[in-house]
Amino acid sequence: MKTIGFLTIHDESYKGSKDLKTMISTPRAYSNLDKIIQYLESGHYFADPLVFLDDDEGLPLPDIGYQTDGEWIWPNYFPYYLKKYPNYEIDKEFIEYLNEKSFLYTEPNESQRRKASDYFSRNIW
Repeated sequence: MKTIGFLTIHDESYKGSKDLKTMISTPRAYSNLDKIIQYLESGHYFADPLVFLDDDEGLPLPDIGYQTDGEWIWPNYFPYYLKKYPNYEIDKEFIEYLNEKSFLYTEPNESQRRKASDYFSRNIW
């Protein structure tokens, strides 16, 4: 299981979280940003804790949740920040993965959902 999009301002206890300022510090552009965001927003919700957060400017985020496609796990605030900061750094491995899938989301099966939930419980939450 791989993770992407976790930020220290929201998931500081997870060792895979990164600093937002670092993630947006370099100018970059993605030719398929809309497809990436659409893919992320399509992800299967498998953890939806009752937590409410504010973004980096103190604006309320939608209630926090965690999503998966059976291979990757990401927080639902990841596409939010990609829209807000189009230069947000996206892991090249994830972009290659999406390209291989032609950006087509496939709902994870029960085994994949269980694997994501177990990984999340052991390593993230």
